[in-house]
Amino acid sequence: MLANSSLIPGAVVSQNAGSTNPGIYYQVGGGGLNGIFERALGPQQVVSVNNQLQIAYDAKFGEGRWAKDSKEPPSHLPLTSLHVPVEAGNNCIGMMYSVGPMLTRHGLTAPSEKSRYTQIYADAINEIANTDSNINAFRITMLSSGIYRGDAPLADFADAAAGCIIDAVCTSVIAQPLALSQFGILINTDHNAPFPTELRGFKNAATARDAVITSNGFIVQC
Repeated sequence: MLANSSLIPGAVVSQNAGSTNPGIYYQVGGGGLNGIFERALGPQQVVSVNNQLQIAYDAKFGEGRWAKDSKEPPSHLPLTSLHVPVEAGNNCIGMMYSVGPMLTRHGLTAPSEKSRYTQIYADAINEIANTDSNINAFRITMLSSGIYRGDAPLADFADAAAGCIIDAVCTSVIAQPLALSQFGILINTDHNAPFPTELRGFKNAATARDAVITSNGFIVQC
């Protein structure tokens, strides 16, 4: 999560699955992956990171919005990605705090849900493209694959989510080719359940887009 990559040398940004829940609204903490980040960063750095998230949220949505929205979240939750530098003692130099949608059993079948999901990843990649640091890789997570997935079948969700993620990468690279020319995406390859479904989702989505698939991953011609 906060480790170096054996596939892509250089600086890495790792994605956290954030929250709009009361008490941890756009903050690091709680359970799931967000809780794992809390433990990995340590108490002192979490305080700093959470302060930076509040500043980044206000910069995106307006001054004073985090204080207001964290107490009374808007009915239409703002879902996006915010980049915060971290000190992990290695090549992982940033955390991308991304909040996915709370889905129903229909998953990502609706075009509006797919568009919203894709935009969260496009926001993340644009944040990386616009940073002053030279970032070589973005270690992603499949947002809303846990408690935010609702009752959506995992396999169907994973296929749709992987497709949205690939589309977001392609859209961003086409828009900013110079900033992202040496940029790679790292995906989960843990074979412990339920992650094989995530791997199959990327394989299916990549195959549908005529990707070149190798033992180290795949290349999509955007």
